Amino acid sequence: MHAVVQNPFSQASNTEHDELPSNYTVTRRRTENVIKKLSQDPKLLKKYGDIIAEQERRGFVETVDEKEQKGGKIHYIPHHPIHKESSTTPIRIVYDCSCRQSPSHPSLNDCLMDTPPKLNDLTKLLVQFRANQFATCTDIEKAFLHVGLSEEDRDVTRFLWLSDPTNPGSQLKTYRFKAVLFGATSSPFILNATIQKHLKQFGNSETAKILERDIYVDNILSSMNKEEDLLTYFKKKQGA
Repeated sequence: MHAVVQNPFSQASNTEHDELPSNYTVTRRRTENVIKKLSQDPKLLKKYGDIIAEQERRGFVETVDEKEQKGGKIHYIPHHPIHKESSTTPIRIVYDCSCRQSPSHPSLNDCLMDTPPKLNDLTKLLVQFRANQFATCTDIEKAFLHVGLSEEDRDVTRFLWLSDPTNPGSQLKTYRFKAVLFGATSSPFILNATIQKHLKQFGNSETAKILERDIYVDNILSSMNKEEDLLTYFKKKQGA
Protein backbone atom coordinates (compact mmCIF):
# COMPACT_ATOMS: atom_id res chain seq x y z
CA MET A 1 0.00 0.00 0.00
CA HIS A 2 1.28 3.42 -0.94
CA ALA A 3 -1.08 6.35 -0.73
CA VAL A 4 -0.58 10.06 -1.21
CA VAL A 5 -2.97 12.01 0.97
CA GLN A 6 -3.69 15.64 0.17
CA ASN A 7 -1.84 18.03 2.48
CA PRO A 8 -1.96 15.81 5.58
CA PHE A 9 0.05 18.21 7.72
CA SER A 10 -1.84 21.24 6.41
CA GLN A 11 -5.23 19.70 7.13
CA ALA A 12 -4.03 18.45 10.50
CA SER A 13 -2.50 21.77 11.53
CA ASN A 14 -3.26 23.56 14.75
CA THR A 15 -3.72 27.25 13.94
CA GLU A 16 -3.35 28.42 17.55
CA HIS A 17 0.43 28.62 17.79
CA ASP A 18 3.32 31.00 17.25
CA GLU A 19 5.29 30.95 14.01
CA LEU A 20 7.19 27.69 13.54
CA PRO A 21 10.95 28.45 13.58
CA SER A 22 13.49 26.79 11.30
CA ASN A 23 15.08 24.91 14.22
CA TYR A 24 18.28 24.65 12.17
CA THR A 25 20.81 25.56 14.87
CA VAL A 26 19.55 23.14 17.50
CA THR A 27 19.09 20.40 14.89
CA ARG A 28 22.63 20.83 13.58
CA ARG A 29 24.08 20.74 17.10
CA ARG A 30 22.14 17.63 18.08
CA THR A 31 22.99 15.88 14.80
CA GLU A 32 26.69 16.58 15.33
CA ASN A 33 26.42 15.12 18.84
CA VAL A 34 24.78 11.96 17.45
CA ILE A 35 27.57 11.61 14.87
CA LYS A 36 30.20 12.05 17.57
CA LYS A 37 28.67 9.32 19.75
CA LEU A 38 28.11 6.91 16.86
CA SER A 39 31.68 7.45 15.64
CA GLN A 40 32.84 5.54 18.71
CA ASP A 41 31.37 2.43 17.07
CA PRO A 42 31.93 2.54 13.26
CA LYS A 43 29.54 -0.38 12.72
CA LEU A 44 26.67 1.49 14.35
CA LEU A 45 27.54 4.66 12.42
CA LYS A 46 27.42 2.67 9.18
CA LYS A 47 24.13 1.03 10.15
CA TYR A 48 22.63 4.44 10.94
CA GLY A 49 23.71 5.74 7.54
CA ASP A 50 22.43 2.59 5.84
CA ILE A 51 18.96 3.15 7.32
CA ILE A 52 18.80 6.68 5.88
CA ALA A 53 20.19 5.46 2.54
CA GLU A 54 17.49 2.77 2.40
CA GLN A 55 14.80 5.33 3.19
CA GLU A 56 16.05 7.43 0.27
CA ARG A 57 16.26 4.42 -2.05
CA ARG A 58 12.68 3.42 -1.25
CA GLY A 59 11.39 6.93 -1.80
CA PHE A 60 10.55 7.75 1.81
CA VAL A 61 12.98 10.69 2.03
CA GLU A 62 14.76 12.85 -0.53
CA THR A 63 17.77 15.17 -0.60
CA VAL A 64 17.21 18.92 -0.65
CA ASP A 65 19.07 21.20 -3.03
CA GLU A 66 19.92 24.14 -0.79
CA LYS A 67 20.43 26.34 -3.88
CA GLU A 68 16.78 25.98 -4.81
CA GLN A 69 15.16 27.60 -1.82
CA LYS A 70 11.39 27.89 -2.18
CA GLY A 71 8.89 29.97 -0.30
CA GLY A 72 6.97 28.55 2.61
CA LYS A 73 7.84 27.23 6.03
CA ILE A 74 11.14 25.47 6.65
CA HIS A 75 11.74 23.43 9.78
CA TYR A 76 14.44 20.94 10.78
CA ILE A 77 13.94 17.89 12.98
CA PRO A 78 16.75 16.35 15.07
CA HIS A 79 17.06 12.60 15.30
CA HIS A 80 18.86 10.06 17.46
CA PRO A 81 19.34 6.30 17.74
CA ILE A 82 17.44 3.91 19.95
CA HIS A 83 19.40 0.74 20.61
CA LYS A 84 17.62 -2.60 20.17
CA GLU A 85 18.50 -6.10 21.33
CA SER A 86 18.70 -7.46 17.80
CA SER A 87 21.52 -8.78 15.64
CA THR A 88 19.87 -7.64 12.41
CA THR A 89 18.54 -4.21 13.48
CA PRO A 90 20.66 -3.04 16.45
CA ILE A 91 19.34 0.53 16.21
CA ARG A 92 16.39 2.45 14.89
CA ILE A 93 16.15 6.17 14.20
CA VAL A 94 13.79 8.35 16.20
CA TYR A 95 12.82 11.79 14.88
CA ASP A 96 12.10 14.33 17.59
CA CYS A 97 9.14 16.34 16.31
CA SER A 98 8.70 17.80 19.81
CA CYS A 99 12.06 19.58 19.72
CA ARG A 100 11.83 23.33 20.33
CA GLN A 101 14.35 25.93 19.28
CA SER A 102 13.78 27.51 22.69
CA PRO A 103 11.12 27.26 25.42
CA SER A 104 9.31 30.24 23.86
CA HIS A 105 9.11 28.66 20.39
CA PRO A 106 6.70 25.93 19.26
CA SER A 107 7.79 22.51 18.04
CA LEU A 108 6.38 20.87 14.93
CA ASN A 109 4.09 18.78 17.14
CA ASP A 110 2.78 21.93 18.79
CA CYS A 111 1.63 23.06 15.34
CA LEU A 112 -0.21 19.84 14.51
CA MET A 113 -3.58 18.67 15.77
CA ASP A 114 -3.46 15.65 18.07
CA THR A 115 -6.80 14.15 17.04
CA PRO A 116 -6.75 10.53 18.24
CA PRO A 117 -7.30 7.83 15.62
CA LYS A 118 -10.48 5.76 15.73
CA LEU A 119 -9.15 2.34 16.71
CA ASN A 120 -10.80 -1.00 17.32
CA ASP A 121 -11.29 -2.02 20.94
CA LEU A 122 -8.09 -3.89 21.79
CA THR A 123 -9.65 -6.11 24.47
CA LYS A 124 -12.44 -7.19 22.13
CA LEU A 125 -9.92 -7.82 19.35
CA LEU A 126 -7.77 -10.05 21.56
CA VAL A 127 -10.77 -12.01 22.88
CA GLN A 128 -12.14 -12.75 19.42
CA PHE A 129 -8.61 -13.66 18.25
CA ARG A 130 -8.44 -16.37 20.95
CA ALA A 131 -11.93 -17.70 20.20
CA ASN A 132 -11.04 -19.76 17.11
CA GLN A 133 -8.68 -22.68 16.48
CA PHE A 134 -6.62 -21.31 13.57
CA ALA A 135 -4.95 -17.90 13.63
CA THR A 136 -2.77 -15.53 11.61
CA CYS A 137 -1.11 -12.28 12.56
CA THR A 138 0.84 -9.71 10.60
CA ASP A 139 1.72 -6.06 10.49
CA ILE A 140 2.04 -3.47 7.73
CA GLU A 141 5.74 -2.98 7.05
CA LYS A 142 6.82 0.63 7.65
CA ALA A 143 3.17 1.63 7.65
CA PHE A 144 3.63 5.36 8.26
CA LEU A 145 6.24 5.66 5.52
CA HIS A 146 3.82 4.27 2.95
CA VAL A 147 1.56 7.31 3.32
CA GLY A 148 2.88 10.00 1.00
CA LEU A 149 3.37 13.58 2.10
CA SER A 150 2.36 16.39 -0.26
CA GLU A 151 5.34 18.29 -1.63
CA GLU A 152 4.24 21.62 -0.14
CA ASP A 153 4.39 20.08 3.35
CA ARG A 154 7.78 18.40 3.08
CA ASP A 155 10.02 21.32 4.05
CA VAL A 156 8.82 21.23 7.67
CA THR A 157 10.25 17.70 7.92
CA ARG A 158 13.85 18.47 7.00
CA PHE A 159 16.73 16.75 8.77
CA LEU A 160 20.52 16.60 8.49
CA TRP A 161 22.94 13.75 7.92
CA LEU A 162 26.45 13.13 6.65
CA SER A 163 27.12 13.65 2.94
CA ASP A 164 29.59 10.75 3.24
CA PRO A 165 28.36 8.29 5.89
CA THR A 166 31.78 6.60 5.98
CA ASN A 167 33.45 9.87 6.99
CA PRO A 168 32.23 11.43 10.28
CA GLY A 169 34.03 14.64 9.32
CA SER A 170 32.18 15.12 6.03
CA GLN A 171 29.74 17.96 5.49
CA LEU A 172 26.12 17.63 6.52
CA LYS A 173 23.51 17.14 3.83
CA THR A 174 19.85 18.14 4.05
CA TYR A 175 17.06 15.63 3.59
CA ARG A 176 13.31 15.89 3.93
CA PHE A 177 10.53 13.36 4.22
CA LYS A 178 8.34 12.43 1.28
CA ALA A 179 6.15 10.39 3.61
CA VAL A 180 4.37 10.76 6.93
CA LEU A 181 6.94 10.20 9.64
CA PHE A 182 6.47 8.30 12.86
CA GLY A 183 6.87 10.81 15.68
CA ALA A 184 4.59 13.53 14.34
CA THR A 185 1.56 13.87 16.60
CA SER A 186 -0.93 13.80 13.71
CA SER A 187 0.60 10.75 12.02
CA PRO A 188 -1.46 8.03 13.83
CA PHE A 189 -4.69 9.73 12.76
CA ILE A 190 -3.47 10.14 9.17
CA LEU A 191 -2.39 6.49 8.97
CA ASN A 192 -5.69 5.23 10.36
CA ALA A 193 -7.73 7.43 8.01
CA THR A 194 -5.68 6.26 5.01
CA ILE A 195 -6.08 2.57 5.87
CA GLN A 196 -9.83 2.98 6.43
CA LYS A 197 -10.19 4.76 3.09
CA HIS A 198 -8.44 1.90 1.28
CA LEU A 199 -10.55 -0.74 3.02
CA LYS A 200 -13.81 1.05 2.24
CA GLN A 201 -12.93 0.99 -1.46
CA PHE A 202 -13.41 -2.78 -1.19
CA GLY A 203 -16.48 -2.55 1.03
CA ASN A 204 -18.20 -5.57 -0.52
CA SER A 205 -15.16 -7.78 -0.02
CA GLU A 206 -15.33 -10.20 2.88
CA THR A 207 -11.54 -9.93 3.27
CA ALA A 208 -11.76 -6.13 3.60
CA LYS A 209 -14.46 -6.48 6.25
CA ILE A 210 -12.30 -8.89 8.26
CA LEU A 211 -9.26 -6.63 7.95
CA GLU A 212 -11.28 -3.63 9.13
CA ARG A 213 -12.55 -5.64 12.11
CA ASP A 214 -9.17 -7.14 13.07
CA ILE A 215 -6.73 -4.24 12.60
CA TYR A 216 -5.17 -2.25 15.42
CA VAL A 217 -2.91 0.59 14.22
CA ASP A 218 -0.74 -1.41 11.77
CA ASN A 219 -1.21 -4.90 13.31
CA ILE A 220 -3.77 -7.45 12.11
CA LEU A 221 -4.90 -10.37 14.30
CA SER A 222 -7.38 -12.80 12.74
CA SER A 223 -8.61 -16.27 13.59
CA MET A 224 -11.09 -18.77 12.11
CA ASN A 225 -12.52 -22.17 12.93
CA LYS A 226 -11.59 -23.82 9.62
CA GLU A 227 -8.03 -24.06 8.36
CA GLU A 228 -9.07 -23.79 4.70
CA ASP A 229 -10.99 -20.57 5.42
CA LEU A 230 -7.94 -19.08 7.11
CA LEU A 231 -5.65 -20.06 4.21
CA THR A 232 -8.05 -18.49 1.69
CA TYR A 233 -8.22 -15.31 3.78
CA PHE A 234 -4.44 -15.25 4.18
CA LYS A 235 -3.87 -15.44 0.42
CA LYS A 236 -6.42 -12.70 -0.29
CA LYS A 237 -4.98 -10.54 2.51
CA GLN A 238 -1.55 -10.67 0.87
CA GLY A 239 -3.00 -9.15 -2.26
CA ALA A 240 -5.07 -6.52 -0.48
